[in-house]
Amino acid sequence: WQRLESFSRAQVRAAQLVLEQSGRDVGGADGLIGYKTRIAIGEWQRQQGHKVSCFPHRSELVAIREQARE
Repeated sequence: WQRLESFSRAQVRAAQLVLEQSGRDVGGADGLIGYKTRIAIGEWQRQQGHKVSCFPHRSELVAIREQARE
């Protein structure tokens, strides 16, 4: 077992909003990493050439949010 990174609901919600804006279904931007959010994150990871785990690393959440600024 390894320790997982933790995120605030605000950080997750911000990433969910960006994922929604890019056309991905996260099941609503509620700040919780549920099934649909994990699938959307996995799609984003694949598109970016990252290892697909369907669970974001802190740096990936930052990268997702920064895409909204581009």
